[in-house]
Amino acid sequence: MIMNQLFFIKSHKVNHKTIDSVMEGCHIELDGYRYEQLNKRPFGRSIERRLRSMDEETQLVVYK
Repeated sequence: MIMNQLFFIKSHKVNHKTIDSVMEGCHIELDGYRYEQLNKRPFGRSIERRLRSMDEETQLVVYK
């Protein structure tokens, strides 16, 4: 089974290296923080949490 992965990073952690990967208008809010969606995995960042959809076809990977 192929799982669709979506990558997110805190909006205040976006810098010159990740700004090109940010997908405008695609964000989520968790625990009062806004996370911006990236179109590729960020290099050099550790994973804060992984969330799966109920049907287990989509995984949200949230980076620190």
